[in-house]
Amino acid sequence: MTNYRPISLLTSFSKIFEKVIYKRLITHFISNNIFTNSQYGFRKKSSTDKAAYKLIHDILIALNNKRIVGGVFFDL
Repeated sequence: MTNYRPISLLTSFSKIFEKVIYKRLITHFISNNIFTNSQYGFRKKSSTDKAAYKLIHDILIALNNKRIVGGVFFDL
């Protein structure tokens, strides 16, 4: 009961409207090169697995080059 979340009951119109707006925003972001290479969310063929792999890969490369590695992580 502490993790209870109500089910969202959206009308058909709002679902269609949301998809139209999403497609327009994504098209705008891609055509204007707004996403950075480190943006993994809300992109096709991208996932948290790729983000985690890149993080670990970059850390291992830095450690192999005898660099100091640190990290600060936070969630809003």
